[in-house]
Amino acid sequence: MEKGKMMKTAAVLDRIAKILGAIAKVCGIICLVFAVLVLLLGEKMFAPGTNVLGIGFIEFQLAGDYQSITPAVRLFTVISLVIAAVNCFIFYFIAKHMRRVLSSAKEGRPFDKSVSQSFRTLGILSLAGGLLSELFKWAQQLLLLKAYPVEEIFASPAISGMKINFIMDMSFVVIALVFFLLSWVFGYGYELQKQSDETL
Repeated sequence: MEKGKMMKTAAVLDRIAKILGAIAKVCGIICLVFAVLVLLLGEKMFAPGTNVLGIGFIEFQLAGDYQSITPAVRLFTVISLVIAAVNCFIFYFIAKHMRRVLSSAKEGRPFDKSVSQSFRTLGILSLAGGLLSELFKWAQQLLLLKAYPVEEIFASPAISGMKINFIMDMSFVVIALVFFLLSWVFGYGYELQKQSDETL
């Protein structure tokens, strides 16, 4: 790719990253505000008859007897909002560091030392953020069992038993490894560029 095209492409991607990062930050703040409001206002934050049980892609509309907003339901909702906020802020920080990478590319310096450092930071963010998000998801699943009488809701002769499986999505580790690899590649590129400039 020609240097001019690279710089133009980086400038466009930088604007996109800036917009997406700003949207993610605003969404994260909104989620936290709603989490606080649910804690403070409790049942007033829930419209009557809207208490539903979602499992995967299936959503169950609960009968009137199960529509009460218990403290466990409120806490489950708060945790869900916090998870959403954490994911939004992770995305915001990733966009922020991607802009640092793109900033060097915009100036025609793709192998600047800061690029390698930014990719390393992105790797750390992916690991920490992914682990934090998964821990919150486990807490959310545990609260789901306390918030709703799952065994009672699914009491049916067709069901002989219930087993709970906690699954951890490890894709964030792969993403972090890719960022660490890019950090090494661009760090190596920086050293080669430095040696080339010193030779000249």
